[in-house]
Amino acid sequence: MDEAAKGASWAKIAAAIGVDDEPVEAPALQGVSYGVWLLTQYLSKPVLVGTFSVVVIASGWLTTVRASDSLPGDALYSVKKITEQAQLRLASLDRRAILHTEFAGRRLQEASDLQGESTNASESASLVHGAIEAYKQEISSAAASLRQLKDEGGVTTLATASSVQQNLQAIDTTIDAVVADSVSAEATQEALVAKEVTKVASEAATTVAVEVHEEEKTALSTYELKQMFKSELGQIEARQRFDLERIEVIRAALADESISYAGFTVPTSDELLAYEYPIVAVDSLLSQAMNSFAAGGFRSAFATLQEIDTSLLAIEAQLAQIEITIMNARTQPPAVVGEEAIEIEEPAKAEDVVL
Repeated sequence: MDEAAKGASWAKIAAAIGVDDEPVEAPALQGVSYGVWLLTQYLSKPVLVGTFSVVVIASGWLTTVRASDSLPGDALYSVKKITEQAQLRLASLDRRAILHTEFAGRRLQEASDLQGESTNASESASLVHGAIEAYKQEISSAAASLRQLKDEGGVTTLATASSVQQNLQAIDTTIDAVVADSVSAEATQEALVAKEVTKVASEAATTVAVEVHEEEKTALSTYELKQMFKSELGQIEARQRFDLERIEVIRAALADESISYAGFTVPTSDELLAYEYPIVAVDSLLSQAMNSFAAGGFRSAFATLQEIDTSLLAIEAQLAQIEITIMNARTQPPAVVGEEAIEIEEPAKAEDVVL
């Protein structure tokens, strides 16, 4: 694009958003790089919330270059992030809180897609870590926007808290799937960190919702709170079933005589029961939470759900470690002597010994 065309592009954007400043001299850039510069210049200008110029750019040029499919490290990734920042600038406070959770979901998906994307293991690990850090920031910003909305007396606070909570629950389910499919201890640890951050934000959203209800005490606020409680209840019940199924899979793997666990630390049957019992005991705590909610003890009911969440999170971290150990045992090479592989013989049983 020549200088005249660049100047014309700037003039159109400036006219659309009402900027009278002289255009900043554009660097000698071409293609995508120039587009990134142009959007950066736009975002540095104070604009009215109602402007639609970035929407036009995002729906046209950005769609053309498919920036939404880019990952950290790609040439177009900066365009993707700039577009998100533009959306946040143009959004109302309640919408901003929801957007942050949507962008958090993108960071999580990017972290998952980056697994093994690079032939350089160190580079891949660094990009994944960066995506998780960005995820944590988005989640933190969502919680902060929601709290600000509550403090400013926003009439949509309760509905926004409910939407944020739903998005966080969807993210939590995605993290569970990532942990279940992971074959890397590092990736599992990153996912568990993300899960802990999500838990904190979820508790913050619940707290805001309860505070709003205590101030309003309307039929609508009661209904919204009830929907949030039912949703959290269902989420915990699903996790409970999922974790019990994980234990059964672990138990079957440990009983598989074709796998040698020599050199690996794995739980005994009794130790597995120590994980299983607290998960089964969740049933009584759920009943306690439901009784509290029915009696109007909303804070107590949500506190019980948060207590269950904390307990399950600790157990799930331990189960994930056991699963990684089993996976490592399954993939270990057979013992070798010289160049020849040897089979590891099972110890003789007493009834097989001939005297």
